[in-house]
Amino acid sequence: MFSKLKIFLKSKLVFANFFLGEWLWKLRLSIIILLIGKKNNLGKALNGLKTKGYYVFDNYYSNQEVEQIKESCHFQLNLIPNSYLSKYNVDDYIENLDIEENNISIERMSGSIKLKKINQTGNYLKKISQNFFLLSLSLIQQCKLAKKALLIFSLSHDGSFKNDKVPGSVSDKNNIASRMHFDTYYHSLKAYVALEDITQDNGPFAYLEGSSTDHSLNENYLGSARVNHNLKSDIQKPHEISENFKNKYKDKIFYGNQKKGDLVIMDTKGIHFASMLKKGQRELLWFYY
Repeated sequence: MFSKLKIFLKSKLVFANFFLGEWLWKLRLSIIILLIGKKNNLGKALNGLKTKGYYVFDNYYSNQEVEQIKESCHFQLNLIPNSYLSKYNVDDYIENLDIEENNISIERMSGSIKLKKINQTGNYLKKISQNFFLLSLSLIQQCKLAKKALLIFSLSHDGSFKNDKVPGSVSDKNNIASRMHFDTYYHSLKAYVALEDITQDNGPFAYLEGSSTDHSLNENYLGSARVNHNLKSDIQKPHEISENFKNKYKDKIFYGNQKKGDLVIMDTKGIHFASMLKKGQRELLWFYY
């Protein structure tokens, strides 16, 4: 009896916290935007997050900075000992494999790889992860102080990128994170910098504009919140969204066709997916807060 009462009260608390958090987020962003205006970078970013769920800063990083980021990421990719990957076939999906020597973990499928926690591999990437503007934006967005971002290097290709650490091709199969989904049931922040020019052929990141405040998704959000608090959810995989949902946003899909050095920030509560790569390669450095 006591156990059922405890679960009931916990469920009600999760429900109340979800809607209170949503209200406080809107209030917090509205007040700060009112105080600082919409013409400076911080105001532009906050207004974009509030109204669309994302914002783009053109030419945020210089070509020289991008090349240095790429060089650091490729160096870590090439450092992965072959002994870790030799037992896997090209088409095997590797979800999370810890590479102790590099102090990173990897996710890999044919023609695609993610190097996670790459901010821990050297002073330059550590400095990139401590970007003051993004840390300030994260503090306002989720009311949580962070000292650095978790950096993830993402690379996908059609077979033209010749590296034995990323064999195969994604040209005729799904990319990692290709299903429509949201990352968090609350408003948080992530961002990426394009490490090369990205067109529709490169399989750009896609975001459903305005979906981070779509109340029709509350059942999914609450389901995810319940799972996060070890409660049962009526939806088996609440963070995954049906492809049919895309029809509602067919004229409001943002595709990240960015120029090299552009920075895209977004609300992790919004619905997004990795579109299909048709040719070439796509390289991104992700910031997670």
